[in-house]
Amino acid sequence: MNKESFFRLNFWDNVKGILIVLVVLGHLLERLPMGNTLAGYKLIYLFHMPLFVFCSGYLASSSTDKIVKKILIPYVICQFIYCIFSMQVIQATTPVWILWYLLALCFWRLTTPLLDKIGAWWRIPTILISIIISCLFGFDDSVGYFVSFSRIIVFYPYFMTGFFAKKYDREKSQTDFLKRFRRKSVRITAGILFAALCIVFILVSPEINSEWLYGSFSYNNGQYNIFFRAFHYVMAVCAGIPILVLVPRRKTFFTAWGKNSLVIYLTHIAAVGIMELVFRNIQMHTLIGYALCIAVSMLFCALVTYIMKLFKSKKVSNR
Repeated sequence: MNKESFFRLNFWDNVKGILIVLVVLGHLLERLPMGNTLAGYKLIYLFHMPLFVFCSGYLASSSTDKIVKKILIPYVICQFIYCIFSMQVIQATTPVWILWYLLALCFWRLTTPLLDKIGAWWRIPTILISIIISCLFGFDDSVGYFVSFSRIIVFYPYFMTGFFAKKYDREKSQTDFLKRFRRKSVRITAGILFAALCIVFILVSPEINSEWLYGSFSYNNGQYNIFFRAFHYVMAVCAGIPILVLVPRRKTFFTAWGKNSLVIYLTHIAAVGIMELVFRNIQMHTLIGYALCIAVSMLFCALVTYIMKLFKSKKVSNR
């Protein structure tokens, strides 16, 4: 592996490492009393899943074998387990909780052969058309949790953008489409812009219902409108680009978290269950709850990564 490819792999693992911590943190904050009304919670949901979907698009493979082994089979197994533990009727069409992402990812990856045929001049128009379709589908009250159809449509533009970014890199024979933006002056500017965006969003967050950021509800069912959905696309992009510019390309302590992001994603229900019991039985100040959620999120990611490392080492030693 050449130096550029090595940096590229570290970079995407770093991005996923940061995002998977935010995924766990967001779900832990939900367990705090009125946690989904907190400004920090809404800020996380503003950009973390759009950026995660973008990464999935950039790293997407159209291999049917990989789709079945790495996405569909884990989905079926986890859907069965989650239904049993939550005492729900076992079903395959409506994913339980976080499993919507696996089902959506399966659909998105199946479209990559079609996306691969779209020429350079048609990519931005295609993304814009997908955003318009998503905004229009918000008027249909029948589009919701069934087969994660609403989220598949709402988040698809991010996946498409990530896939086209990868095609751009390949066509230009490069490994980093953001390379020109990694100058120190640009990174400082990106940091200032991201901080300003966070401040502005936190100030307006009391007027925003967190459910509007999920991509799960029609305008009527979620009591919002097409303008907010369009606004969310703009804000997610404005937050996502500075993060991509600021994330280091070298190996960091959270690089391994990104490599194990799928395992962390599928198992963090354990951390959520524990924290739900803690917050239900112990009263604490919101700031202490925040700090505890952050600490548990990072510790859980580190623990799962450590267990996976031990498992892989044992597997190698047994060969």
